[in-house]
Amino acid sequence: MPYTAATAFEPAIARTPALISDPPARVVCQTLGKHVPPEIEPDPPTDAYRVGTIGSAWSRDRFLDAARRTLGLIRAGDAYQVNLSHRLTATFTGDAFALARTLLASARPEFGGFLCYDDPDRAGTRHAVISLSPELFLHYDPSTRTVRTKPMKGTRPIASDPDELRGSPKDRAELNMIVDLMRNDLGRVAEAGSVRVTRPRDIDAHAGSVWQATATVEARLRADRTPADLIGACFPPGSITGAPKIRAAQIIRELEPHARGPYCGSLIRVRPDGGMTASVLIRTAHIIGTPHPDDPHGFLDAELRFHVGAGIVADSDPAGEWDETITKAGVLLDAIAQPLRT
Repeated sequence: MPYTAATAFEPAIARTPALISDPPARVVCQTLGKHVPPEIEPDPPTDAYRVGTIGSAWSRDRFLDAARRTLGLIRAGDAYQVNLSHRLTATFTGDAFALARTLLASARPEFGGFLCYDDPDRAGTRHAVISLSPELFLHYDPSTRTVRTKPMKGTRPIASDPDELRGSPKDRAELNMIVDLMRNDLGRVAEAGSVRVTRPRDIDAHAGSVWQATATVEARLRADRTPADLIGACFPPGSITGAPKIRAAQIIRELEPHARGPYCGSLIRVRPDGGMTASVLIRTAHIIGTPHPDDPHGFLDAELRFHVGAGIVADSDPAGEWDETITKAGVLLDAIAQPLRT
């Protein structure tokens, strides 16, 4: 489900015009999970694809300007937190599944996935999505009607001292805001009194590249509500919009010059028993371009897009937020042994 599906769940978001729109997405997906299957193991053919020089389509200066504008809106009382992102881009040719093997084997994400499809509404256009997401959006167990979400806020390079993140008042406040938002979203469909924070804050290593601060919130879905109602109450994920959610999403539409596409949407796996696991599509590459006629995962000429974002709050330093986005880009840059063009 792409991020722009948010306007179907929260129509007020659409009242702010987006700078650019997304093509519709029709997706059949395979989630890979923490245990990478044999076909994703390392050493794919290195000549099966080519990634050009990677750079920000927005530039550091434009991101810093947007972060300052966001801070102005926060100080004016429009929002408490806004997740601002920019898009990294590069040319791409070759086999997208081979790139997926490289990235997934390197990152070994908890909620990884690969999907590839030809656009039903744009002849001659193919999409591939490679998700290296570490973040759980929603997990639903039908036997107990238990719902769990694990929002993430706060990132540091893996080489840094995790106690620096653990002790950061700014990052702690940022996560607390999103925990409150998710409690409110779950409360729309949960049994009264069942919403609780089971783990207020954990510091975990992800993908061997970053430390992340994560909280866990649980609830019980009401008997008269379905998993579809649960998605409707909580989408888009609060960790990638901000607080309050609707105004934060409107600010995102006002300031970001590039449509998010699959980024910050959700990869949803529904099991035969009615259970569901949905991830947040962060750390996610989107390849879009001309399909190779002889390869179902191949591209003759395409663009690789990889969004990275940071949560802006009242005491944010725009330069520090830019640095955080570049830290998050490391999961892509390190795997393909490329620096970022600045």
